[in-house]
Amino acid sequence: MSQGIIQNYEYIASHISDYIKEGNFFDVFESEDIKKIMKISNLTANDFITLLKQSSHTIKGYKLYACV
Repeated sequence: MSQGIIQNYEYIASHISDYIKEGNFFDVFESEDIKKIMKISNLTANDFITLLKQSSHTIKGYKLYACV
């Protein structure tokens, strides 16, 4: 009996700036998880700009915009 990893999206959303500072947000989470996290997170303007810059290597801008 194997159980999948259960993500605590509220915790991740409240600590999203840590992932942004480390530059690994898009490496750690799948696109479906990113959608859920982005919907409940509160980003500063600087965090959002940094996130856009980091996303260009892994996700298209329009896909990221759809997550917001």
